[in-house]
Amino acid sequence: MTKNAESFFDFTQLPVVDMKALVEGQCKTVEAFGAANWAAFEGAQKIFRRQAEMVQESLSGMVPGFGELATAATPGDAAATQARLCKGAYEKAAADGRELVDLVTKSSRAVTAPIQKRIVESLDEIKFQADKLDA
Repeated sequence: MTKNAESFFDFTQLPVVDMKALVEGQCKTVEAFGAANWAAFEGAQKIFRRQAEMVQESLSGMVPGFGELATAATPGDAAATQARLCKGAYEKAAADGRELVDLVTKSSRAVTAPIQKRIVESLDEIKFQADKLDA
């Protein structure tokens, strides 16, 4: 065998990997993803719950509006009432949309926070292990 082939198969030159640290790091990564999944689940629940409340509020607000339209004395009164009701519905929908955007943003931050934290920790762990190999 040539010297290059011998050195290729010489496993005594491989750096020693701290398996305990490696396993602990992977456990922390799994925990971070578990926390992120739980945050995603909770965030989705809050968003869906609030959407259902918004639909209920919208539906309950429609009944009085229909009553006002039905009792309008003239077509002009009906048109004015309809414009006012449409404006109110639009403003409510816009406010609800902004609220949902805020909920989604908060949920997204809660989901990404544990993963981002774990990435930084993982990079620190890799650097620590690399520094040990150089020593």
